Amino acid sequence: MGMAYVRGWCANSPVTQVGLKADNERLGAEIKLLCEEMRIKDARMARIPRVIGPVMRRQTGLPSLSSRPAVVGTSSRPPLPS
Repeated sequence: MGMAYVRGWCANSPVTQVGLKADNERLGAEIKLLCEEMRIKDARMARIPRVIGPVMRRQTGLPSLSSRPAVVGTSSRPPLPS
């Protein structure tokens, strides 16, 4: 509780140096929390089996406009059931 009070006082201090130190401590604590979250995420992801093969294939370029239907609704695919 005491550290929270001191940090609050430092953050609201008119002295620039004290305020910067408070920001530095706060950001350092945030970095430590993010590193811990990443460590937990990486440990969980390591337990998940990897999928074999790519999920999506890379496109070599932009599809040509002629391969798309000219008018909406003229697709060669049958309509989806309702």
